[in-house]
Amino acid sequence: MQGYNPRGDHGEAGYLECDCSGLEKLGHYQPRGLPLSRSTFAFPRLRSGSATRLRVRTQGDRMSVHSPSTVTTAGTAAPTGGQGDPLHADRDTPLGGLPAAERILLRRNAIELAALEIRFTGRGDAPTAAHGLALRDAARTAGIALDRVEQAQRQDVSLTITPGAGQTSTTEVARGWQLFSVDQRLAVTFMPDILIVQNTRYERYSSSLGEVLAALLPAIVDTSAPDLVQRIGLRYINRLADPTARTPAAWRDRIAPEALGLLNHSQFGEQITSIQQQVELRLEGSSGALIRHGAFQDPSTQGAYSYLLDVDVYDNSSEKFVPTAICDRARRLNRTSLSLFQQLVLSAYRKTMDPYEPSDATGESE
Repeated sequence: MQGYNPRGDHGEAGYLECDCSGLEKLGHYQPRGLPLSRSTFAFPRLRSGSATRLRVRTQGDRMSVHSPSTVTTAGTAAPTGGQGDPLHADRDTPLGGLPAAERILLRRNAIELAALEIRFTGRGDAPTAAHGLALRDAARTAGIALDRVEQAQRQDVSLTITPGAGQTSTTEVARGWQLFSVDQRLAVTFMPDILIVQNTRYERYSSSLGEVLAALLPAIVDTSAPDLVQRIGLRYINRLADPTARTPAAWRDRIAPEALGLLNHSQFGEQITSIQQQVELRLEGSSGALIRHGAFQDPSTQGAYSYLLDVDVYDNSSEKFVPTAICDRARRLNRTSLSLFQQLVLSAYRKTMDPYEPSDATGESE
């Protein structure tokens, strides 16, 4: 897992992200050579008679602090908004009325990391070694090799800050298991309330994420008896690289002009040395997207400017834990992410990434 947390709803109430080791970071995942952004601190103002609860999560040398809601001094959480209606549209239709994505695969895609997250409720018991082995065996049956099984641990620290009364904190430790392929390109993290599938050698959604998810969900039903799925998140981190790009402005003819902002400024666009933006989208119901993007000087390309495109789409509707329905909702998130990618990266540049139409015409790739 490498400290990765693909949440897409940071902006609902504000958040702080920081890297305890002082290393560079991107969200909670650190692709080698990507730029360090300043930690973002945007918590709601404290109101009279209320407190703000912050949730801190640590794993290894990573820490994230979230402010999911405002709570009364008695500790009762105020709602942050309804979950919205469930999504019933076809699984290949992008959310939010976004244009249908072209059914084209890219042989030379720029995806550094693809991650799929399923959050659920159930008994809450820590998975045992038998549970971890059951997931490994389910993957083997589907022809997926996840032979390395290791224990995993996550710490959740809740801070409650009350005006005039200081702060209190509680710490909870969640334990689970991580499963890896031999080359560690494919990794699965299984905790009492979460399943995360990560792949750093992405080819297409079906083979890189979807088939893994379909193999593991029934095993989770058998071992953990989950009742509700609370969140499905899908994140793609793309690093678009060009060793000839000597300034951020070199990306003007490759990224949609609407996304470039001040890079298109007539007076000082050429003088910009780094630019990063974060955009949040409300799609439909309780679904949304968080897009982080921008040009940065990339040490891995001898100081040329690469372009980061980090697309995080999510569906926060609470539904019964049904493996086939979860797979359909995740697939629809993939189509949504692909639509966003194709609108942000211009067609002429995508054609340099060796596109082809798959024989089955599913086009399940970003």
